Amino acid sequence: MVWDLIQRLRPYLLEVLGAAALLLLGSIVGRYIGSWGRRAAQATLDRLGRRGAGTGAVGAARLGESVPSLLGQFLYWLIFLLAVAAAFELLGLPVVSRVGERLAAFLPGALTGVAIVLVGMMAASLAGGLVGGLLFRDPWPAAPGRLQFSLRSSTG
Repeated sequence: MVWDLIQRLRPYLLEVLGAAALLLLGSIVGRYIGSWGRRAAQATLDRLGRRGAGTGAVGAARLGESVPSLLGQFLYWLIFLLAVAAAFELLGLPVVSRVGERLAAFLPGALTGVAIVLVGMMAASLAGGLVGGLLFRDPWPAAPGRLQFSLRSSTG
């Protein structure tokens, strides 16, 4: 009885093992690409921060932590979902293939949206840093005469 079940499942076993290997490979490659994207985004933000004016702005909204992490996770899931779609294709499930084609058509718009969000976060952080710097700056720097006058008038 068990031997008959094994004989019936044998033709599908190679396809299932191939799909599992494809999922494992997609996960490994996705983690590598995600890590690479995270490091590249961190290096870019570090380079922007060293230019001087952007140092306070980049640190103000903690972009140095959120943007690289967001980009790394996005790249991981993108690669992994492509591997899932390929694994379903290998198993011969055409419904998933059609959904994958529709998602592939949606991908350029999604990447554009992610790019717009990242640029918006950077612009908002820069504007916040500039406005904060203008608001909390002393418009009348302490001159020696003012300091001496205030000390003389308070001591009598």
